[in-house]
Amino acid sequence: MGNACEPSTSGGEVMGANYGRQYKFNVMFLCNHNSCRSQMADGWLRQLRGNASVGVASAGIVGGTAVKEGAISVMKDAGIDISTFTSDAMADFNPEDFDVVISCCGCGGKLDGDKEVWKKRPVFQDWNLDDPPAIDPGDLSAYRRVRDESKAKVLELLDMLSKPYGPQYRKNVMFLCNHNSCRSQMADGWLRQLRGNASVGVASAGIVGGTAVKEGAISVMKDAGIDISTFTSDAMADFNPEDFDVVISCCGCGGKLDGDKEVWKKRPVFQDWNLDDPPAIDPGDLSAYRRVRDESKAKVLELLDMLSKPYGPQYRKNVMFLCNHNSCRSQMADGWLRQLRGNASVGVASAGIVGGTAVKEGAISVMKDAGIDISTFTSDAMADFNPEDFDVVISCCGCGGKLDGDKEVWKKRPVFQDWNLDDPPAIDPGDLSAYRRVRDESKAKVLELLDKVK
Repeated sequence: MGNACEPSTSGGEVMGANYGRQYKFNVMFLCNHNSCRSQMADGWLRQLRGNASVGVASAGIVGGTAVKEGAISVMKDAGIDISTFTSDAMADFNPEDFDVVISCCGCGGKLDGDKEVWKKRPVFQDWNLDDPPAIDPGDLSAYRRVRDESKAKVLELLDMLSKPYGPQYRKNVMFLCNHNSCRSQMADGWLRQLRGNASVGVASAGIVGGTAVKEGAISVMKDAGIDISTFTSDAMADFNPEDFDVVISCCGCGGKLDGDKEVWKKRPVFQDWNLDDPPAIDPGDLSAYRRVRDESKAKVLELLDMLSKPYGPQYRKNVMFLCNHNSCRSQMADGWLRQLRGNASVGVASAGIVGGTAVKEGAISVMKDAGIDISTFTSDAMADFNPEDFDVVISCCGCGGKLDGDKEVWKKRPVFQDWNLDDPPAIDPGDLSAYRRVRDESKAKVLELLDKVK
């Protein structure tokens, strides 16, 4: 299985110097021909990102042409050289390599059919900037105006990406304790440190309200190499519970989340860690702080491990794709759902009713042609999964009749469908046309499924 919380980048290799897995977030700017607006936005982001771990690329939805001289000129006036930028086609990029997709030209409506996957990335925005050459190709005033508008929007984008939580992350975690002064702050610090490039946002707050962060907590976290001295102590009332997928009560104070506050316990994942309160044990003795610090680290590692799974309680809905051996049809459907779900809280797994075998090379090949890498997917047996972990069960191969006896429980989940897709290897193992047809049929069915379960 893949890692649901890893940042984008489907291939193993590092991408070009300006975007790729070496960055925490990757941004794609699109316009019709990658000749003006997307190029200026690209130039601004490279200039303004500073040390922020934000990669960038730009491309044309229709295709690439030469960069407009007017764009080059006004960006040069602003101290940015885009004269060496190439004008590229969107078709030459993989949407999975990007966390944020910006349509600079109001051309999001052109992202339909096979291109719709670009709108399914964690963040999609349509900036709808004017097209300077269409206003007056020889007058630079329109270029200057759009240049300045794109700068302002890039600054807003960078500000959003600098936040420790938000829609740019696939999952967001809220740590709560009474006053956001100790336990929740240490957990917050650990998650920021330990998440690496996992797409997990984090915040912390006090149920009662915020007070100053305890010096003892600051001290023992500093000993562990983590600086929380600049963290603010905030009140839960200042946050929206709908912004978080996971809520952790660090202090056993879940009982205080009643009445209007009960909504915090209704998020997809709620846990009560019930960590001791170090200041209540001995405010002047750091040993309790150290113990709770280490306990919170262990729990944060467990949490990150759970969030790395492609399915589980961190998702509002979980889908299981079944076929005989989990070697072809269920693997393609699994790949499509991961690609097309965007930020929809839908987990996914696939398995073989009879058992798992190697993923078919034909399936890997045709999915790669569609921009989806399933070469690292494992082929697993249904017996290794618990049917109660899934809300939706799809038999990809018309093999629902095999789900009898002890296996019948799989057909009793809230949603069960039998797609009855053809088996490409059974038609002609050496001919990829059947693989391509079934690949496209499974994509259409996955899109229908997502419309129902989102």
